[in-house]
Parts: sequence; C-alpha cells; structure tokens
Amino acid sequence: MNEQRRLNYAFAVGRVKALEKYLLPQKLFIEALEAAALEDSLKIIYEAGHWSEEMIQARKPEDIDNLSHREMEKVDRLVAELVESEVLSFYQARKNLRDLWLKAQKTGYPFLVNYARHRLDLANIKTFLRFHYRGESADKLEKNLLPGGHIEPRLFKMACGQPWADLHPLLMKTDYGWLWEKSLLALEERNTFIVMEREIENFLIRLWRQAKEITFGPEPVLAYAMARLHEIELVRLIIIGRMLHLPAEMIRERLSETYV
Repeated sequence: MNEQRRLNYAFAVGRVKALEKYLLPQKLFIEALEAAALEDSLKIIYEAGHWSEEMIQARKPEDIDNLSHREMEKVDRLVAELVESEVLSFYQARKNLRDLWLKAQKTGYPFLVNYARHRLDLANIKTFLRFHYRGESADKLEKNLLPGGHIEPRLFKMACGQPWADLHPLLMKTDYGWLWEKSLLALEERNTFIVMEREIENFLIRLWRQAKEITFGPEPVLAYAMARLHEIELVRLIIIGRMLHLPAEMIRERLSETYV
C-alpha cells in the first residue's frame, strides 16, 4: 500500500474524528426508549446528537422518514467529498453484495476486502437459516448462496436438512460463533429472526470500530459514515416505534450496539 495514498487522507480523517463526538451511545437510545413521552425521546436525541430542529418537531412517522432520508443524503455527500473514486464506488455498492467484493478488491485496501467478505458470509448465514427454517431444498439453497466470503458456501449446502440441534457446532469455531449460537437458540426456542438480524448488525458495527486503529486512510472515514447511517436507523427504530405505540420490550430486542 502506497504510504502517500494513505497520508492523503489526513484531512478527511481529522474531519470525521471531529464529527464522531456527536455520535450517540447505546445508553442514550435506551434513555430515549424509556422516556415518559415521545416529546422527551425526541428532545434527548436532538440535544445529544447532530440533528436539526426538525427532530423535536416530528410528530408522524413520515416526519422521521423524511428527516432520516435527508440525513443519509448528507452522509453520502460527505463520503463523496472525502474519498477517492474507487473507495466511493465501494461505498455506493454496499447494498449490492454481488458487486461489493469486486469493488473492495479494486480499492487495494485489505480492511475493505475483509469487510466485503464478512458481508458475504453474513448474507449466506441469513440465507441458510431462513431456507432451513422453511424446509427448502439444498439445491434451491445453493442457488442463493454467494461466493467470495471466508466460509465456503458448500458448508451450508452440506448442512441443509440437518436437525436444529446438530447445527450448533457448524460455525462455532469461526468469527461468527456467538452470532450463530444466539441466532439458532432464538429460532429453536422462539421462532424469531430478530436476534439474528440484531447480532449481524452488532458484528458489523464491531468490525467498523476496528477502523479506529487505522491512523490514515479511507477506513476511518467509512467507519464514521457507516456509524452515522446505523445511528439514523436506530433513531427510526426508537422514534417510529414510539409513535406507533409498540411495546418497549419489542423495540429493545431490536436495538443493536452503537459505534461509540
């Protein structure tokens, strides 16, 4: 890796480090969830974070959706301003997993390649568990698995059709052991995918935290961007959940970790 290429990110990293201080910790989301009234939840988030006054004026889910969309667009513009073209292409491909690994390789940054491979693994885990839960065939499963991750897709095909109890050792010695175990138990005991979705989010946010150790480069910039996008989704979860009068415990179970 060209050292000058990384040094070119000195300004960009300094800028996102300044923005990181506005990111919200998980305990603040819990405080917003447990607040007496919706207005209190909105005020807690507005005063602690980096949000416009539209936050405290929101009264309908559409208000939060519109605000969230504008905030996400701000993140996209920031990334476009701070990173080189190959890295921007990677960032823009984050929802298209079939392209993500190729885009990551083109950047030349090992952290981004590793992230892409983990995303592919997590997508395959999700696909396997959903197909297994529905009793789908191994051939149908194979057609929906993605290559390029750390785990060979054939491992999932071979496990297709096994009893739930026999699946526990399958990934226990991989980076996904904790996620895998908790997801299986939730499916076996409560028939819910909520735990799996939450633990996947937790895994990815922990991965991006590691980018803090990188002094210069696009990784800390993208880590902030992903953290901010994740925060926006958590705000939507808490506030819209409260607006719809969903049980607090239902919302809490979906609440994943935060970057700070």
